Amino acid sequence: MRLTHFSVQKLSALGAVALLVVGCSDSATGPDGSGNGFAQAVVTDDPNSTTPGASPAFRIAGNSESAAYTGTISGNLSVAISADGNVWYDLGSPNGIAVLAQHTSGGTNVHGEVAVPAGTWARVRLVIANGEATIHSGAVIGGITLTTDVNVTLGSGGQIVIEREIETFPVTADATVRTEILFDLNSELWVTKDNVDQGQASEEEVESAGRAETRTRSRDNVQ
Repeated sequence: MRLTHFSVQKLSALGAVALLVVGCSDSATGPDGSGNGFAQAVVTDDPNSTTPGASPAFRIAGNSESAAYTGTISGNLSVAISADGNVWYDLGSPNGIAVLAQHTSGGTNVHGEVAVPAGTWARVRLVIANGEATIHSGAVIGGITLTTDVNVTLGSGGQIVIEREIETFPVTADATVRTEILFDLNSELWVTKDNVDQGQASEEEVESAGRAETRTRSRDNVQ
């Protein structure tokens, strides 16, 4: 059961039950009701995305402090897509993964290629549970060089939700292509001296920094 339904208003007990039944229907189809296509969810922390052309080893952090670092961003991650922001289709169960911080690689799969109801979608959501960034020794944050690895908790240690309304994108019932959903964590906007000192970045900082886009790839080019 991958379809889930959320409402921004309080519901009566009877109404909530009714919505839950609708939202979890195994027979539910995509927005267009036209079979299945394929999708893949990837998360990256690309240093070139917020300051194009800058060296991958040198970034300007969110509070204009010079920052150069490597490390990992880890947690239990899951991705969902929606046509209207109310009914969401989960691409899979949460996976414990680690993303290379400030790295120009193609990113890390959250969910490998999966079958998705075909249709036109408009929103994407990345949920990070128990998220943590590990900044490696030798990093320069706000002019200070770290002599040991430092862990930065994302938010209060609960869930970070990066939800974006993006340009509508199709998932077609075409066996030769897949839709790739790419999230960029943009850690350079929240790995700051203050956050490293206190070992925590706020939910608001992490959520506001994240970006998302989609692209179509040939299924012959499976990563």
